[in-house]
Amino acid sequence: MRKELSIFLVLLALSLSAFAQQLKTYSGNRDFFYGGCSGNSMDLRETYTYYMDKDGNYVKSGNYSAKGTKSKMGGDVTVTYNLTATFKDGKLNGPLSLKYSALGYCMYSYGYGERLYCNEEYILSANFKDGEIDGKWSFSERDGNTSYASYSSPKIYKTTFTCKNGFFVGDFDF
Repeated sequence: MRKELSIFLVLLALSLSAFAQQLKTYSGNRDFFYGGCSGNSMDLRETYTYYMDKDGNYVKSGNYSAKGTKSKMGGDVTVTYNLTATFKDGKLNGPLSLKYSALGYCMYSYGYGERLYCNEEYILSANFKDGEIDGKWSFSERDGNTSYASYSSPKIYKTTFTCKNGFFVGDFDF
């Protein structure tokens, strides 16, 4: 009797493991539109882990990253984009980090074709728990687009706030 029970439990364990979610890794390019000083699009390299649910849908679970760099106008402007996050069963879960920047000389149509120096940067640090905003969020923006005629130091804006279970708690600093 004991031997039959042992064999049954081993077979049961093997059959359950055959149906368990198997994580796979995706890595490929996708088109990403960005605006600002250098408006255009770039290829982002996405890498993430996922599993297929019972209906055949892709469900992200694990680390996610999307990165891209593009030089425009003969290399005068360099745009970079870097996003990292963590998913659990299709929902954001844990830290999220985003950094976008555009640096270099570009043309703006102010009527005179004046050259403009792009000095844009956006940084977001955020936290999620089971797909809900949770924890400290921080956002900063550096807007230093200047022309030869009106050079000024970049303006820096920062915002921080805290959320719990998807709701604001505490102070909202700007």
